[in-house]
Amino acid sequence: MLIVYRKTDGKIMHNTGTSNVHPEGPSDTNGKLAVIEREGGEFDDYGLYRLHDIEDEKKVNDILNAYAYELIFDESNNSIEVELIEKPFDKVQVNKINELSSKCRDVIINGFVASNGNGYRLTVEDQLNMQGQKSELDDDSAIEEVDWMTIDDVNVTHTRDGWLTVYKEGFQHKNDSIFKNKRLRDEVRACTTKEEVEAVTW
Repeated sequence: MLIVYRKTDGKIMHNTGTSNVHPEGPSDTNGKLAVIEREGGEFDDYGLYRLHDIEDEKKVNDILNAYAYELIFDESNNSIEVELIEKPFDKVQVNKINELSSKCRDVIINGFVASNGNGYRLTVEDQLNMQGQKSELDDDSAIEEVDWMTIDDVNVTHTRDGWLTVYKEGFQHKNDSIFKNKRLRDEVRACTTKEEVEAVTW
């Protein structure tokens, strides 16, 4: 990896990422010129900090996955080290909360297995259809059977009571998922370290 920075202020302009090259690395000239052409600068305005993909594999990966990073310079203004900047703790919490909410939506939409052994989807459209069918049953006590598609796209004929059981179990599945998400989000908000946040999983 080559990190190209502007000498005037130390601003990082580019890194080459992993290059899978030999330990001696790519040429300094090529690394500089690729960036200088884009930035419209002069060759001498830029410096390089080199990390070998093979010798410094862990540090290269840490840089690629870091929230941000900056170079450390010596008294002669030469780059000597890279310092990783951790994501602010509140952002770590927000990202985890968003991750949990996304997982909650997936769990709901992907459906549930009812007590009759069949699986049922619960997309927004499926939920609206179920509510519509429930209203129809409420309005017409003469309906004795309900045909409904399972998660495997198999049409199954349900008794009236059997379908109402599926309906109740479906929305119980949704409510359970929502309350689980709320509980986990509260756990994340109560965390005081990044490690505690990362330990919270669905």
